[in-house]
Amino acid sequence: MDRNAIPANEDARMRALAAYDILDSEKEELFDDLTRLAAEICGTPISLITLVDKDRVWLKSKVGIDASEMPREGAFCSQAILSDTGIVISDVLADPKYREHANEGQVGVQFYAGTPLKTRDGFNIGTLCVIDTKPREMSEERLNQVRMLARQAMAQIELRHNLDALAKSTRKAVSLENLIKRYTSKSVWERADVTVEKGHLDLHDEEVQATYFFLDAVGFTKLSEQLGSAATVELLNTYFKPVVDRIFANRGDIDKFVGDQIFCLFPDPNDALRAAIEIRELVERLNKERKEMGLVALEFTMGLNVGASIRANVGGEDRRDNTLIGNAVNIAARLQKACRPGSILISDSLLRLVDRTVHSVQAVKLKLKNVSEILLAHYVEVGPR
Repeated sequence: MDRNAIPANEDARMRALAAYDILDSEKEELFDDLTRLAAEICGTPISLITLVDKDRVWLKSKVGIDASEMPREGAFCSQAILSDTGIVISDVLADPKYREHANEGQVGVQFYAGTPLKTRDGFNIGTLCVIDTKPREMSEERLNQVRMLARQAMAQIELRHNLDALAKSTRKAVSLENLIKRYTSKSVWERADVTVEKGHLDLHDEEVQATYFFLDAVGFTKLSEQLGSAATVELLNTYFKPVVDRIFANRGDIDKFVGDQIFCLFPDPNDALRAAIEIRELVERLNKERKEMGLVALEFTMGLNVGASIRANVGGEDRRDNTLIGNAVNIAARLQKACRPGSILISDSLLRLVDRTVHSVQAVKLKLKNVSEILLAHYVEVGPR
């Protein structure tokens, strides 16, 4: 027997073994059931499920032996993987090929029967074997039973590998879903889930009735030129993080970030106006703190309007956006542009819908760009009318 014999496809076999990520894994009852069953069927004191590594034979499951691994050189299991049928040694001491290796793994081995664990791609990565400390014969029926158990052991290894791959894929899918949720609007990813379940690839157009809210930093373009890119992002996020918190705390959804502008929408007009007022208050507090520390402060303009729009797909086959289009959206954007820094400017139609704790402190008539009629709008405060 060549103590150092290796399969002709050894490099590929080792890659296949590594792919299963099973070496040095924890004890698993499913494999232990198979080794116990093999020992009971064959009446042997020892049964093993082994994996033949580069320089060792590692024991995935064992009955009747304490060792967790043994040197590969000279091991009977390293010989068993050289053929697809394995080997049967009825009397090690009487067999001139094997008697010099009678002390297998510190156990006085006199009988060995091992059959390979064969992958779907044809690589023998290990064995299921039964061992005795005295000579014995094995019938073809018993040998076939050992082979069946070896196939079951390999099936469990494949299943284990597939479940691991599925778990990794699931974790990746969850991470991807969370990433998409973070970077797209709630209205898009909620509808995307339903759309995919129905077997469609495109979001359908839908009518939307909502309050539209635009918020924009004043003089930010000039400021960003002075600060540089990294400092600009840091400054913007100093404000945007608490602003986003207030939007979601009031059941809003952010449709888009466009540079220093946020476009969001709310099903309930009272929630929208409450968010705007809370944002104005937090910006005032933040600005006070920053000015006391000699840091740059930002002012924001806010415009809100209520009405109908359509959420529709725009773009081409390779890249598209699902965006809100409509006059109500345009008016909200125009109100934001017309708003004084640090103030909230809302349409008259929105003021009529919100509760009476909100009142107009100044009514203004605006001729907005691309809007034919004069628009009545209001700067608002909270408190008694």
